[in-house]
Amino acid sequence: MNLWVVGDVCLAGEPEQTLPTLADTVWDRLLPQRKPTDVLVANLENALSNRGEPRPFKWANLRAAPEAVRLLRGLDVAVLSNNHISDFGEAGVDQTLEALALERIAPVGYGPNLESAARPLIVKRDGATVAVVAQCCPTTNGENYATHTTAGVPTLSVKLLRDQIAAARSQADATLVYFHWGCEQAHHAVPDQVRLGRLAVQFGADAVVGCHGHVIQSYECYRGRWVFHGLGNFLFGPVFSRTVSPDGVPMVARHDQLPANQESLVVQFELVDGKPGERLRLAAVQPFRFAQHSIPSPIPRAALSVDLDAVNRRLARYAALHSRELRDDREPMFHATVRNGILAYWYSEPPIRKADCSAPRALVQRAWRKTRRLTTRLTK
Repeated sequence: MNLWVVGDVCLAGEPEQTLPTLADTVWDRLLPQRKPTDVLVANLENALSNRGEPRPFKWANLRAAPEAVRLLRGLDVAVLSNNHISDFGEAGVDQTLEALALERIAPVGYGPNLESAARPLIVKRDGATVAVVAQCCPTTNGENYATHTTAGVPTLSVKLLRDQIAAARSQADATLVYFHWGCEQAHHAVPDQVRLGRLAVQFGADAVVGCHGHVIQSYECYRGRWVFHGLGNFLFGPVFSRTVSPDGVPMVARHDQLPANQESLVVQFELVDGKPGERLRLAAVQPFRFAQHSIPSPIPRAALSVDLDAVNRRLARYAALHSRELRDDREPMFHATVRNGILAYWYSEPPIRKADCSAPRALVQRAWRKTRRLTTRLTK
């Protein structure tokens, strides 16, 4: 069995309107490389619904008609643990689940309560099993997180991650963790992405992938297992935002995808015999690109708009200087403020900068973090 993993897929707007005349599915350039027993996993970044009402204070609400699910035919697992799946409320989610069921696409990462939303999805093929678990970071959107009594997506959490992976390992031959996290338009991960990705490996994940940044981010091999911080947009049309001017006038703006937003990585893992936690071997990392009115196609690595080797070198340098902090198993910490009556969250640290990779600065940062942790303990 091979496991193919792609990043954000959004059919809202132009993809939904133009692709039916151009292609059978959005996977037309990918499917010829797959075997019948292979499993394809993608993040579905929109509702498939004509029901429900848009969330009134969101920057953008994304949905396509339920009939657009035909464009996803061939997808095996749709990750719903993201900031747009419930843009049109539970009615929109319910219709999305109905549409996915028609194409026999299994959802993961959404449920009527936290226990259900966090439950691993077990995929069986050719006598082998792979578990997929998903989490969504509060920084992406604070409006649709599951609680013990309300529907939504599982929030980013160390304890929850440990429990999810333990449950997955007890039921499957291999475990894939899929995160929705990171800063938009940033090729470099934030420190907590690196730390939590590594923790997932320590907890027993065979591979870790993520998305949400809408551009390709860094990746690394940690303890023999691969962590991809951001796969980028596999397919994502222009986005129409809704804002209100200072004098109260509603405004709608179109945001086209830049070249970096039209690129992604498709990752292929091969399920192999081995020790638990070491059963997904990286087989290929293939860059893809889409253009307006076209489906994604493979491109050479050299054709990417970002120097991926340079991005990964910065990650390696940072990890070498901050190895102690990256082993910390505390829960993630965020900054928060009220925006439009709803809590909005930001990471406590920005994406990894070049200056963060200098030895003197690393010592200063380490001392500052130690002081902050000590102060936090004393004030409890």
